[in-house]
Amino acid sequence: AAYNTSFNMSGINRPEDHLGFLKGLEKLLQHSGYPDLKILFKPKKPYCLYLESHIIDIAEIAEQLKNHPRFEIIDNRISSRQTMAIADLNVVMAFASPGIEAAFAGKPTFYFDPLNRYPHSYFKKYPNFVASDLIQLNKMVSHWLKISKEEVLSYFKENIAPDYYGGGEHDG
Repeated sequence: AAYNTSFNMSGINRPEDHLGFLKGLEKLLQHSGYPDLKILFKPKKPYCLYLESHIIDIAEIAEQLKNHPRFEIIDNRISSRQTMAIADLNVVMAFASPGIEAAFAGKPTFYFDPLNRYPHSYFKKYPNFVASDLIQLNKMVSHWLKISKEEVLSYFKENIAPDYYGGGEHDG
């Protein structure tokens, strides 16, 4: 599944960040190493904001993705947790809340900051948790799809949980 942030002029991520995120998703769908990859896109706001964007590049890529047979747009009013529950992997725009929610749920997840807008992000301290370009995006997708549920839970316990629970005690 993939999650964005609010698409508006006052959002934390700028339009060019949204464009980079969408381009990254498109590249994943085109990647020969992922012929069966299906993306469930759970937008924070209605997807039509992309389609109706005055920024032509965003409107065009949004339309291309909408028409792709392995790209499914989820109603923005549905809880992210419902999408996380069925997803094999969660790719989250920097730094939307579904990223940490998925990690706490023990689901494979990472943030994608396509333009490296946040080079000093707190989350970069965790290995394999922030991709800052298309090369890293592909590496992280490959990494997270290869590891077992037990390895995901171990990763969470060793890396993220100590910062939130003060010692890593978590049921997963």
